[in-house]
Amino acid sequence: MIWVLGISAGIVGLAVGLAVKDWLRLRRRPGLTKAQFLEDFQKQSVPENIVAAVYNHYTSVALGSRVAISADDNLEDLRIGQDDLDEDLQRLLQKLALDIPSSSVLKDSPQPLRTIGDVVNWLNWVSQHQGNA
Repeated sequence: MIWVLGISAGIVGLAVGLAVKDWLRLRRRPGLTKAQFLEDFQKQSVPENIVAAVYNHYTSVALGSRVAISADDNLEDLRIGQDDLDEDLQRLLQKLALDIPSSSVLKDSPQPLRTIGDVVNWLNWVSQHQGNA
């Protein structure tokens, strides 16, 4: 029975070690300040509230630490899978008080979402299609 506890402790230790390694990798990567990120999208006439919401959402990571991001950051590199992305989009839509367009309108949305910039542009597209049937 003690060997089971030892194996369990080893697995937990390995999982924690991998999580810390990934967290440190994210902390060391280059990115933009919030002001720089906002400025990049201001040139594209994306509303500041959308850009700020995405920046704030994706710079918050586990353990309450923050990482820097840029519009070109690949979602997969940030360990954001499709299920996570779906949840992120729902949270961002709710935060921005946006309704998801109908499926007939949604089929014309910018796809696929591969980068942080794609998320910003998709939310901007959704904001422009509020109330469309």
